[in-house]
Amino acid sequence: MLTVFEKLLLTAILICFLCLILLSDFSDRLHLGVHAESDAQSNTSVLFTSQIPTNYTPLQQIKAYEIPETFSVIIPSIGLNKEIKIHIDPRDRSIYLPVIEHFVAHGLYTYTPDMIAQQGYGITYLFAHRDGESGFFNRLDELQQGDRLYLQYGDKKYEFEFSKSYVVSPDQVEVYTSESSTPLLRLQTCENGLSQRLMIDAELIGTYNL
Repeated sequence: MLTVFEKLLLTAILICFLCLILLSDFSDRLHLGVHAESDAQSNTSVLFTSQIPTNYTPLQQIKAYEIPETFSVIIPSIGLNKEIKIHIDPRDRSIYLPVIEHFVAHGLYTYTPDMIAQQGYGITYLFAHRDGESGFFNRLDELQQGDRLYLQYGDKKYEFEFSKSYVVSPDQVEVYTSESSTPLLRLQTCENGLSQRLMIDAELIGTYNL
């Protein structure tokens, strides 16, 4: 038979053991919760959730082109006139986030407007915020048939006509990596909060000397 002291000691040991189990479970839940919150935060501004390959366009050919001092996008119908920063990597938040706080970004590995005009195909890809003070693309959803979009690149202006708008999920990297058989301007911003991406395509219709 156990003495009263032994019974109390055994009870205390069992209580301590149960407490350790509960603390361990709470710690695991807290750990998972912190990581889940961290993951959610890390995705708040991610352009794409899938990896973008870098071998679909001749990077050396693009970099060989001299970068002009002037690069801007003008869309009169929505009152947009904003400077563009060239060759911004959409895979690296530390690179693109500081840029799109102040400018529209041109996607790394995509063509510049002079290239698509000269070769007659390819995509010039631009992306920017939609909300807040840096929401330069906040009115992209208002674009409609007949609207004109302009890119000033160096001493030339490139005129585009709105073609279509559509929504994609963040894992559809083909909107960035695909080619176009005609010279195309493609714009991207957020849609439905951060869960989707609004895309605008516009066809090149003219090139003018400034």
